[in-house]
Amino acid sequence: VAPTDDELAEIVGSLVEDSSDVFDDELTPDRLRDTAGLVTRFMSRDMGRAPVAWSPAALEILLLDYVPRKIAVPAEALAALPGELRALVPAAQRAAGWEDRQVAFTLETIDRVEPEFLELIASPDAWEPQKQFVLRAERVRAEGSIRSAAADGAAAD
Repeated sequence: VAPTDDELAEIVGSLVEDSSDVFDDELTPDRLRDTAGLVTRFMSRDMGRAPVAWSPAALEILLLDYVPRKIAVPAEALAALPGELRALVPAAQRAAGWEDRQVAFTLETIDRVEPEFLELIASPDAWEPQKQFVLRAERVRAEGSIRSAAADGAAAD
């Protein structure tokens, strides 16, 4: 049985709290909360596993298949995901009762697949049609806002 949204939120909060020693300007609690939420939902709902069972194989699937195809966020924002995972993996695997050697192997897996992940998130060919549509619409909306602002500025002159 998949955990409820409240149960996932509690797990995510615990993972972020247990990772507080890595917080800095880029690894903020909010960013780690978003990443932990993504991975716990992926693990429990898409993989049918425990929310903290962040195995090397599961994270490889997340990075090389699920995120590049389905997560409609610009590549620049997704590029931080491997680093955020590195910050969260120890807490997730401790919560799952795994040994330190498994943590090290999982971190090595993230390091190994990161270059391919960065290529995939930058390649529209890897995206599902829905993701292509959403990101194209966002780009057009942003370009329209820029044109509108430029037109407003020209009209004010």
